[in-house]
Amino acid sequence: MRRFVLKGFMLMLVGSLAACSQCTDSVTAHTKSYVFKSKSDFDPNYTTQISGTIQLMKPVFKAYHDDGIKDRQAGISREVALQKVDNFKKEKASEKMESQHTFINSSYASTLSDKQRALFINEAMGAYLDGFDGR
Repeated sequence: MRRFVLKGFMLMLVGSLAACSQCTDSVTAHTKSYVFKSKSDFDPNYTTQISGTIQLMKPVFKAYHDDGIKDRQAGISREVALQKVDNFKKEKASEKMESQHTFINSSYASTLSDKQRALFINEAMGAYLDGFDGR
């Protein structure tokens, strides 16, 4: 009887600790969201390395997050920050964004699709606002 109580207690303890370990920071959350939503592996001969892509994209979203922190420390109001986000979305929506790919020692440049561009802009501005709000 004692063993069952002890095993039950241990399972409950492990379960509660596992639930606490799932917290991620804002930059990681926005990076993962972008990578998972923009993944387009419809071709069986092509796969995306999810963990590698997340690690490569993290510094990009970290830069937007840090810009939000800097603007907050500079004393910019929330309205000005939201206006900055809207202006950025308008500017980047009309630009062509290119991505660089390397395959067998050859580099290729390709433009992002409209869907991928919209996802990137939304997640980047989400990271900026999270940095501005202190999340």
